[in-house]
Amino acid sequence: MDAMRAKGGERAFSAGDVIVPPGEPMSAFHYLLEGVIEAFDPTTDGRYGNAVLGKGKFTGDPGFMTGANAILGTRAITDGRLLTVPRAAMLRMMSDMPRCPISSSPFLPPAAAACLRRNRRALP
Repeated sequence: MDAMRAKGGERAFSAGDVIVPPGEPMSAFHYLLEGVIEAFDPTTDGRYGNAVLGKGKFTGDPGFMTGANAILGTRAITDGRLLTVPRAAMLRMMSDMPRCPISSSPFLPPAAAACLRRNRRALP
């Protein structure tokens, strides 16, 4: 957490704010410090399944590893705060800290994790 704070910054949000617009590049890692957010389907503007996150969770999908565009959007249900870390800095931290909880997340595909480990010298 200290490493993330050193490389990122806090961002406040209000209920209804769009945190990650669908179709935008995933250029930052977002860790939820306070509040509740949801993933939403850009076609229906409704919540995507049961995709609700609270304090201590992070947003994103495997496309974060490649800088792909977000397929779903992320929107605030309540007021809150995020710790936001630029993508390049987060990838560097993940490669430098193999025991980082995020690096071993079940949401990070094994192939992406292996690619990150192999290519750590190529990261900014």
